[in-house]
Amino acid sequence: MKTRKQLIKEAAARIDLTPEISGIMQRFFLETSTRAERNRLDRWLHEQEGNFEFFDLMVDFTCEGTGGAAISALIRNTKKSPRKRSPFWKWFWRIFLGGLALIIFILWLDHIMPSHPLTRLVKGHPVKAENFGDSTTRANNVPVTLWLPDSSHVVLHPGASLTYSHGWYGGVRRIYLNGAARISVKKTDSFGIFTYYGDYAFRVYSGAFEVIPVSSDSLHPMVKSHGGNVEILEGRKTLGLVKNGEEANWGPVGYEIKTVLH
Repeated sequence: MKTRKQLIKEAAARIDLTPEISGIMQRFFLETSTRAERNRLDRWLHEQEGNFEFFDLMVDFTCEGTGGAAISALIRNTKKSPRKRSPFWKWFWRIFLGGLALIIFILWLDHIMPSHPLTRLVKGHPVKAENFGDSTTRANNVPVTLWLPDSSHVVLHPGASLTYSHGWYGGVRRIYLNGAARISVKKTDSFGIFTYYGDYAFRVYSGAFEVIPVSSDSLHPMVKSHGGNVEILEGRKTLGLVKNGEEANWGPVGYEIKTVLH
């Protein structure tokens, strides 16, 4: 058989015993409630049938001479009021998240625009070709590995040197090579990388290729492709296109391209 406390707990679970009604009911049993509070309690009792059942159980519990226990049971079974969030934090998070979304949108817009206006504003205008050459890296007796500003990867063979600019972004990417090197190009825009070697330039949009001089004083290096198409240029004139698995060597009539057997 269930005890009175168990019946009260089960009945309280089926009704909406708010802190307001609980307080009025406590004062009612202590005979300190006002007329307005008794009227409010009466209206609450008529809101649903379970309210009458719970109130009758509390009356019986109080009549048994356990008034203190009845008040304690009321307090234990009162539903907590939902915590009200401060309006300050509500607006703070709205402004913070809105500002963060705006910053992300501006950075994304700057990334997809060819002119990169925000990057230019922060770092200044791209370095012009005639002023190109902020940094030169040389490989003396051992190979040297370096990363270009766009995360392209270069391995210089011993004796080679590479010149590039630290302010390299948002425009045509140019590097100046002397000697042998393997270059892995990261695709970041529609211009590709121009690798200048003497009077020639090798343009690659993505992938890896090698530039290998056939002799120490050679002005016509051999070009090998390892995954990307290498366009050989002399000024604005295209001399040939070296595809993946091919190499180009200087011949009697210019660069001759052939497939490399592996």
